[in-house]
Amino acid sequence: MRRVERGRSLAVVLAQRG
Repeated sequence: MRRVERGRSLAVVLAQRG
């Protein structure tokens, strides 16, 4: 289940970048 972690990481980065 590493794909879920990758998706969450990308969402966090996008949220931080705005």
